[in-house]
Amino acid sequence: MADDDFEPAELPDYMQVRERPLGVTILGILHLLGGLLMLAPLAMFVPNSGEAQKRLQEIGLPLWLLVAGFCLLAFVGVLSGLGLFLGRKWGWWLAAFYYVYSIGRHANALVFTFQLSGMDAGGGRGVDFYRAKFAVRILIAVLLLAYLFRGKVLHYFGLESRGNLKRLGTLIGVCVLIACLLNGALILTSRQ
Repeated sequence: MADDDFEPAELPDYMQVRERPLGVTILGILHLLGGLLMLAPLAMFVPNSGEAQKRLQEIGLPLWLLVAGFCLLAFVGVLSGLGLFLGRKWGWWLAAFYYVYSIGRHANALVFTFQLSGMDAGGGRGVDFYRAKFAVRILIAVLLLAYLFRGKVLHYFGLESRGNLKRLGTLIGVCVLIACLLNGALILTSRQ
């Protein structure tokens, strides 16, 4: 056997270096920054927690639930940003969860604006402004989620293109479960 007949064995998939798509890099930066910046409102609540708690009680929202929501989203943002950079499957799942959760959150806010018809939404802006704002946010989240489901992006994270409906169903199911748990916590705390 001659030296020129040698063919190296193909490396297993987990050992192959995959080039990170530019969009994943940009999303990773945005997730990291967004997660860290989401902690800033918490700093505002601490010194003014009495005033904040009073205002939140007026609308039936306990302060601890708002703080927990901010912490959850900040945690998901930072971790998904890291996972996007590292090309880890859990990074993809957290980023995809964030967008599905955002779609649900903004859809909920959009539906709420229809209950405000005829009311001034504050700041001189009409309800139509907020309807457009939430509709645009939903569109952006849908487009970013669709990007995460592209073949090149899935390949970078070591995910197969098959099974996308199952992945999407899992993400929606988790978001619905979280919404139910948060609503249950809100109902239980409002009875006290």
